[in-house]
Amino acid sequence: MDFISPGARQYKANLHCHSNLSDGRLTPEELVRAYREQGYSILAITDHEASYDHTAASQPDFLLVTGYEAYIRPSPDCCLDHYGPEIHLNLLAKDPHNTTLIGFDPKFCKYMPPEEAARREKAGELGPRRYDRGYNQVKELLDSGKFGAPLIVKCTHRADGVAESYTTAMAVTDTAIHEIDCLPWLVDDEWDEVQCIMPKTTGKAHQGLKDPQVMIMKTKGGVVAILEVNVNCGFGYDINCEVVCENGVVNLPCPSFPTVRYDHQVSTKIEDNWILRFIDSY
Repeated sequence: MDFISPGARQYKANLHCHSNLSDGRLTPEELVRAYREQGYSILAITDHEASYDHTAASQPDFLLVTGYEAYIRPSPDCCLDHYGPEIHLNLLAKDPHNTTLIGFDPKFCKYMPPEEAARREKAGELGPRRYDRGYNQVKELLDSGKFGAPLIVKCTHRADGVAESYTTAMAVTDTAIHEIDCLPWLVDDEWDEVQCIMPKTTGKAHQGLKDPQVMIMKTKGGVVAILEVNVNCGFGYDINCEVVCENGVVNLPCPSFPTVRYDHQVSTKIEDNWILRFIDSY
């Protein structure tokens, strides 16, 4: 199978490199010369958190692409945690003269001079990430103090089914990551301990997949969260969260579906994907 047509024009390119404007050793001009000597036709100089327009160095046979490397770090002060998750994004501009900084955070911008950063156009929100209306309602009630301190959080994250490519580890990295990310914000605390228990595997799971899984997580302040991940439940996309507090219990509201009485049954629909519940977060 040919993924690239043998007759098509092909170009040698590097879309990720750093110059001495961040942590690289060569100047942008030296990079251009070095890559041209090695037969490259396209180069993106994507320095850390610093977008520069290098297109003046473009030639009829050599294209400079504008871009930069951005970070996403989960800590409130954006400090590097060698044991925590960190995402690097390589952002490339359609307009080669566009040096807009996306979601600019001065805590990240250690390479670009402050006066230069102040002159740059900026786009995108900076601050707390968005959560859907239900979680915001629960957060508002907890922060009111009326219910006392949170003690226990009980969650379920269920899905109708998953593809054959879904692995056991993805129960954490693709599914439980929602609660791992959301619950510290909800109870205003940080994770300290975690334990994952593998119950009996459902017959609906494909070969090699351990499902369901139960995760027990404890915050530094002692709040315990119990999370059931069940991605082959067979009855829909089912997200639940119950926060047990000193003076009461707060439950995450379910999306609004009509309650139907029909054929001697009372029923309420369960959503079949994430869109209805979480679209507001995007």
